[in-house]
Amino acid sequence: MFQKKLRTGPREDVETFELGGIKMAASTDTLVFETDVPPGMSARDAAAKGVTACVSDFAAKGVRPKYGIMSVSLPGGTTSRRIGQMASGVGQACSKYGIRMLGGDTNEGESSITVCLFGRADRIVPRSGANSGDAVFVTGPFGYAAAGLDALMRGGKKFARYVVSPEARLEFGVKCSRYASASMDSSDGLAATLHEIARQSKKRINVSKIPVKGDLVRYAESRRINPDRLVFYGGEEYEIVFAAPPRHRRAIMSGAGRLGVPVIEIGTVATGRGVYLERDGKLGALADGGWRHLG
Repeated sequence: MFQKKLRTGPREDVETFELGGIKMAASTDTLVFETDVPPGMSARDAAAKGVTACVSDFAAKGVRPKYGIMSVSLPGGTTSRRIGQMASGVGQACSKYGIRMLGGDTNEGESSITVCLFGRADRIVPRSGANSGDAVFVTGPFGYAAAGLDALMRGGKKFARYVVSPEARLEFGVKCSRYASASMDSSDGLAATLHEIARQSKKRINVSKIPVKGDLVRYAESRRINPDRLVFYGGEEYEIVFAAPPRHRRAIMSGAGRLGVPVIEIGTVATGRGVYLERDGKLGALADGGWRHLG
C-alpha cells in the first residue's frame, strides 16, 4: 500500500539514490520491545540486534554501511541503567561493523529503537537478477532462530544465542557480491525470501537440499514440531540467500571458507514460476509464508 501511494519501485533490501554524483544506499529498521524482544533478552542485546538487522540488509546487497542515525522511544521513568545498556548495545554493534553513529532523536513512548544506516553503493546485487541455470546458495544453516525463540518462550536457553545475539554476514556479503546475480536478506523467513527472489526474477526455484543440521531436527522432534516450519518459516535469521552462475561455485566456497562462513548450495533457478521442494525424488510446491509486512 505505501509503495503504491508513494509510487516507489520494487522492494529492495536497501534504497538507492545519488547525492552529488555519488551513489548511495540507505536502509532503516525498527525493533519494538513489546513484540520483538522475547523473555530473557537484555536491553543491551535488543539494541545491538536493532543495528544488526539493518546491517544484514546491506550485507545481502554487497554494500558496507558507514554511517547511521537512530531514534529511540522509551517510557517515562526508564532507569539510567537501562538507557546505558541500550547505548552500550548500539555502540558494540557499530564498532563490530565499522559504523559511525552520527546522532538521532529520543522520545517518550513505547520502547522501540529505529536505526537508519547509509553507505556508498557503486552497485547492489538486486533481488531480480536470478537467471535460469544459476545455482542457489544460502549462508546458514536455518531453523536455529525459530528454535531458540521456542526455547526462550518456555524458559529454556537452547539455541538462545541465535535469537539474542545474531550476526550479519557483512564481510561475506561485501566480498562475494561480485559473484551473485540475485541476493536477499532472509529475516522474513527462507520460504518467503526464495519466493520473493523467484517472483522478482520471474523465474522458478527448485530446492533440492534443505539447509538444516541434525541437532535442529532432533530438537524439533522432541518438541513435536515439523522441522520445515522452523527452517522455512521461522524467520529472524540474518542470513543471505543468493543465486549465482555455477562457474563461480568454487570461488564462492573458497571465499566463504576463508571467512569461516558456512555456505550451502540448496538448489537451482529454472524457467517458470514459484518455488518447489524436492523430497524423496518428487517435486512439490513450497508454500509461500513467513513474515508479512504492512501493505
